[in-house]
Amino acid sequence: EKFCGLGKNGNFVTCGEMNGVDVWYGNIKQANVKLYDYVEKGALIGQVSDKTLYLVFQKEGKFIDYQSYLSKS
Repeated sequence: EKFCGLGKNGNFVTCGEMNGVDVWYGNIKQANVKLYDYVEKGALIGQVSDKTLYLVFQKEGKFIDYQSYLSKS
């Protein structure tokens, strides 16, 4: 499960994973989740504005390498 919320500074969705990693999905045209929703893995959380989705991974407020994170998932 992920904890999701909509950001106030642009169109993005933030999901806080249970292991302390926050994932920011940017360039979202329409969010399919609302603040404090819990979503299952693989759920559609939003639609991208164009063909580019921006991802940011943070743990304890610090940016982390997404490739190392995704390889563990």
